[in-house]
Amino acid sequence: MPTWQVAHPLCAFTFRTVKIDVYDWDRDGSHDFIGEFATSYRELSRAQSQFTVYEVLNPRKKCKKKKYVNSGTVSGAGEFLGLLPSRG
Repeated sequence: MPTWQVAHPLCAFTFRTVKIDVYDWDRDGSHDFIGEFATSYRELSRAQSQFTVYEVLNPRKKCKKKKYVNSGTVSGAGEFLGLLPSRG
């Protein structure tokens, strides 16, 4: 299960696009950028009840490699919602 780190508090009523960066965590602190994907709060909330898979894309690799498809996938991103601050 991934450990989510919230960089910016998100409002539960925001339907704007959210970019999520994915890193390979290294004990020595030299975390490697794997890629990114974009979604919205609405899509994340649906991901809690449906099996949703997001393609993680690395823009640098995409430009350099002709046969590049993705750098992996993320599923279960709906778990991220549990980290969002509640209003009230």
